[in-house]
Amino acid sequence: TNSTGEQQWSKFIGGKKLNSFKNAIATNDGNIVAVGNTFDQSPSGDAWIVKISSAGDIAWEKTLSGNDYEIAESLQQNTSGDLQVIVNVTDPKQQNNLFIINSLQNSNGNENWSKIFADNSIDKITATTRTTDDEVLLTGTAARSLAPCYQSKEQKNAWLIKMRTELDALWAP
Repeated sequence: TNSTGEQQWSKFIGGKKLNSFKNAIATNDGNIVAVGNTFDQSPSGDAWIVKISSAGDIAWEKTLSGNDYEIAESLQQNTSGDLQVIVNVTDPKQQNNLFIINSLQNSNGNENWSKIFADNSIDKITATTRTTDDEVLLTGTAARSLAPCYQSKEQKNAWLIKMRTELDALWAP
């Protein structure tokens, strides 16, 4: 929309199967990057990242796929212009137990690096934000046992990680 709320363009993106976006940002080059999930290429679902020009045209799109259900949940852009995309992965037992941070070049979507975080207590990362010192703050939920006498009962706890974009965890749970 423009500054008065009038629609400038509208576009359907994706194939004939289920596709959805979870998050989008305006990039520092004046375009849009949206992340979510697509079933167009896999019956289990793939993480999906699409860069859209300010005119509504697709500049590039990437799918991050594996054998499990992957969904791109959130993204941020650092001061150098690279995109950090958070992908939650659900295993065949329907338990989220890992997430991946992918650093992509904004210009073409090519991968700079990726890092897998695996822990059976991780539920999922739900949001990210960029700090004033250009680091990433990740928030989410984790399933943790309450106490040894309550081994069979679990609750969800908040989960917080702060990390540099170079992959060094500054602090974690």
